[in-house]
Amino acid sequence: MGRISFLAIASPDCETLNKNEIIAFFQFLLYFHEMVKTNFKLKTEEIIANVRAAFDVAFPATSGFQAEVQEATDKTMQADFLCTIRTPSGHVWSIACEYVTLAEPRNVRLLAVELRNRFAHQAARETRQCIVCAPYISARSGEILREAGISYIDLAGNANIILENLYVHTHGNENPHRPKREKNLFATKSARVLRVLISRPDRLWGVEELAKVAKVSLGQVSNVRQALIAKEWAGLIGGRLILEKPRSLLNEWREKYRSMAEHTERAYTLQHLGKLDNASLQAAFKEAGKDHLILAGVTAANAIAPYLRQSTLTVYADRIGQKALHSFLCLEPAALGENVIIMMPKDEGVFQESIRINEDIWATSIAQTYLDLWQMNDRSREAAEFLLEQYNKNPSIANRDAADA
Repeated sequence: MGRISFLAIASPDCETLNKNEIIAFFQFLLYFHEMVKTNFKLKTEEIIANVRAAFDVAFPATSGFQAEVQEATDKTMQADFLCTIRTPSGHVWSIACEYVTLAEPRNVRLLAVELRNRFAHQAARETRQCIVCAPYISARSGEILREAGISYIDLAGNANIILENLYVHTHGNENPHRPKREKNLFATKSARVLRVLISRPDRLWGVEELAKVAKVSLGQVSNVRQALIAKEWAGLIGGRLILEKPRSLLNEWREKYRSMAEHTERAYTLQHLGKLDNASLQAAFKEAGKDHLILAGVTAANAIAPYLRQSTLTVYADRIGQKALHSFLCLEPAALGENVIIMMPKDEGVFQESIRINEDIWATSIAQTYLDLWQMNDRSREAAEFLLEQYNKNPSIANRDAADA
């Protein structure tokens, strides 16, 4: 995502702030980034020293600005450090800076409540703006802070700062220091857990039960669980996990999704595959079994919620499924004009949470079908959205191959 930014002067007497003051403030933000971005675990005294150095550069004595930085000793405030900036035009910006190393939505929501409670006690005697500083503040975390009326800035360049006479807002910068856990949330093994959760969004899951159904380790489930809760996509009821925002999860997953096909075979058959009631096709699926051969992509979507016209058969298949297709459909290699596409998956997780189409033929799960469609083109994305729309209207179209079915 590209950077989007804007600045607005908010108060009626904005004429008293001149261009140089605004630029100087931005310089302070930039120098603050430079001073602390090399180490996210600085001690309070180190942060203060760095911010003081930043002020010395951004606000030299000749600029007319006066700046003071000190450690917060007010037990009511309990901020990491306090900044006071006096501009040449007489404005005073009093800032309490709260530095956090991890600004995930769940953590930020709790912090916002805590900060608002702190400031409620000091509002009567002075006006001080709190700014949350962090290595990275996501769009969702930023939204939570804005709703709470709390300013913020991160080391990626995202900020929403409201001071007297000044409003600064920048967003759209991605996290240059992405945590490992966040990188792995949509990795192969984690994806198994996500498919199960999205396929059964109303179900409560214990760790052992979810690990068994998803065919992953307890540790894998625990890591995914923690990440989902931190992002506020899932919650706990009686200690059991429930997916609360499947669409939010799916929206981020689709942006980071990479094809599950490790190898793709393009072939041609003389068999007419326009309909799934073709005897040879059904025989191939019956021979292979749903754990080895499954409809995918547009073919899967059309079998579940028809939207696009396509005569090509697209499937996920392992060696067993591939052999069955070759045997019953008499496949021939096709450099051009193929009507069968066989995708050999990187992980057997694509076969999980499958949807029964008829007695012998199965299709990929709603989540997997959606993701594969989203990677193709605009028309396929329309089909992906149509699939979700139909599923939301009638969940029974996803007659899952569930463990308890």
